[in-house]
Amino acid sequence: MGGFKSGRRRWLSGPSEAQCLGLSVFALKRTKALDLEPEEVCRRTSVWESAGQSFGSVGLTVEADPQGRPALVWLSYEYRGTPVRYAIQFTSTRCNYGGVRWWFICPVVGCGRRVAKLYLPPVGNHFICRHCARLVYAVTRMRLSQRLLRRVEKIQNRLGWSNPLGGERPKRMHTPTFAKLVDLYNRYFRLAVQKFYEQWGIKTGEP
Repeated sequence: MGGFKSGRRRWLSGPSEAQCLGLSVFALKRTKALDLEPEEVCRRTSVWESAGQSFGSVGLTVEADPQGRPALVWLSYEYRGTPVRYAIQFTSTRCNYGGVRWWFICPVVGCGRRVAKLYLPPVGNHFICRHCARLVYAVTRMRLSQRLLRRVEKIQNRLGWSNPLGGERPKRMHTPTFAKLVDLYNRYFRLAVQKFYEQWGIKTGEP
């Protein structure tokens, strides 16, 4: 019997999202694959690439119900030389300001979670949800200095700065918001540098 938080250690030992192929319902929405006529069938191919080289693809066949709503998507691909084909069901929720949002239903028996993204883990031949694949976020494996720099980069991107040393206030951004972001940027940057020095045993000369 494990002790306090013993399960968390097992969770953190799982694969990360970066080690899996992902299938997003938003990608289907962007390619109009979910905008169907009654009982229409739409076919797409999703390809994963790295450095300009394709390393995986899956055939997608979306089927609509008699009302023209996406009912399910058939996935077809090869896993280690073996053809695989199965269906993933869709479900939807109402948006606060009108319209609907579509989700996958995890195909694992006993799960049935409503998710926006499914993953093909390193060991396994089906796309399943993050929980069933026991995935961990890549950030949980980063050093503190790396996580801080990640925050710095996010704020820099939001500010639209090309120079990490600073820049102008973006148009249409309120002055208080800009000041708050700049303050956070400077704080995270200083902490990241401090933790980096501590990690490598570098003395800064400060008392």
